[in-house]
Amino acid sequence: MHVVYYCGMTISAQMAKLIEDTLDCRFRSDFEMNVGQSHFTGWSSFPTPVVSLMLRGEMETTLRGPPRQTVRWGPGEAICLLPEMSRLNNIVSGGTVRYLGVFVAFEMLSGVDPLSFFNIPVLYRQDAAEPIALALRKIMAARALSDPFQKAAARQASCMELLHVLLASATMRADAPQRLSGLGRLAESVAHLRENYARALDVDRLARLAHLSPSRFYPVFKTIVGCSPGEFIHRLRLDAAVAMLAKDDLTIAEIGQQVGWNDPFHFSRTFKRFMGMSPKAYRDGLQGPFAGHVD
Repeated sequence: MHVVYYCGMTISAQMAKLIEDTLDCRFRSDFEMNVGQSHFTGWSSFPTPVVSLMLRGEMETTLRGPPRQTVRWGPGEAICLLPEMSRLNNIVSGGTVRYLGVFVAFEMLSGVDPLSFFNIPVLYRQDAAEPIALALRKIMAARALSDPFQKAAARQASCMELLHVLLASATMRADAPQRLSGLGRLAESVAHLRENYARALDVDRLARLAHLSPSRFYPVFKTIVGCSPGEFIHRLRLDAAVAMLAKDDLTIAEIGQQVGWNDPFHFSRTFKRFMGMSPKAYRDGLQGPFAGHVD
């Protein structure tokens, strides 16, 4: 039995049920920034999708994959950047730019990014950006709620609304049905990675959980999930570090150790290489009047 999905493609009813049962999102942080050109330190990427809305000024964002492209976005326009994309920002309006956005991990099986199965537009012009702006502002408005249950529920609902908006403008990738059909066999391996991301990668155990040989596990995982097991655990560590820097009172060295980097210098270098700023700069920015605010 199959169900019809995008462009006449089909996925099994079993896989449709798995999606329905496991599709979730994890809010990481929201931000509103005023930044000048000196803030941008070079190429950077993120462990989770980031969706941003420009409020003032114009910026040129170059992406080196996949595919390489440059987009220019201004007030009322939005961009969506996925973890697989590295970006380089350049302010073209002079002075500073002001933009807001959110880091949110959309997940299936507690770790697989559902957006990786779709071609998601990077740039949303003003009309297309309006529903994105509405969802982002709802997410940010949840800050004002004092009841932690209401705050969590409001953020969860608004993040899922954002996902719905993004998928409405997306097309399914040609290899998605095949990848989805093999996703179930990796459920236990993905769960093990999620629970043990701070430990050394144990490919033999992951392969056994998927009922595959170690040599076969690597290409199967990369084909289905969209990245290697090493890259996957790397994203989990950075994702956890971002959340802990925003919420915990631990030192940066302690956070690095808890997420799997025993060497604090290695942690700081890796964080800066991917996030475009050091862990300290990221944490300092979150202490402003806006989460993630940087002057």
